Parts: sequence; structure tokens; C-alpha cells
Amino acid sequence: MGERLCIDDRIQVARYLTPLDREELEILGQLLGLSYATVTNHKNSSLAVYRSSILKAWLLKRDEVNEKGGPSWITLEAALRDELLGHAGIADEINRDHCKRVSLNSKASSKATLQT
Repeated sequence: MGERLCIDDRIQVARYLTPLDREELEILGQLLGLSYATVTNHKNSSLAVYRSSILKAWLLKRDEVNEKGGPSWITLEAALRDELLGHAGIADEINRDHCKRVSLNSKASSKATLQT
């Protein structure tokens, strides 16, 4: 389901999520498969620490993350588009910056396979 993300991608992903407040980060975490206990664990910390803790848990595949598609740009984009969040603008940025590239890379490798 798209380019897989890992813990090393945390800063890059966090840059897209700076507009989200605590409540939105909590909802995002749950949409991505994190439990309520996980998403509320650091809720009283600074917003940056809270955002980082949610991303870390997601990128490390805690709770039910794999059942929700695992950490990828596509799953993040879909969660941001969910009606509970409604952050289509951020989702569009992610799609433009990452998802189209994945699609183009897939087409290029399919074309190369057909030519061999």
C-alpha cells in the first residue's frame, strides 16, 4: 500500500502535521490504528512532543497500525482526508509530493519488466 515509512521518516512526516492541534492528532492517531491509550499517553506534553510520540508509535507499528494499512504516505493521506479530520489540503500536498512519485516509480518498473 504505497511507499512504506519507518522511524527515520518521522521528521519528514511531522512537517506535514504541524497545522494539526491536539484533538486532531488524537483523531489521526486512532484513524491510523493507534489505541486510545497510546494516543493520549503524552497528550499533556508540549504539542511538538505529543506529535512526535504519535508519529513514533505509528511508524513503529504499535497497536493495530498494520491492520489499518501500515505506515505509508497513502494511509496517512487517506486518514487526513477522513471526514473526522477534513485536512484535504495537507492530503493533497502529501499526494503531490509522495504518492504520485510512488505511482510513477511503479509504472517505470512495470515497463522495464515488460521490456525484458
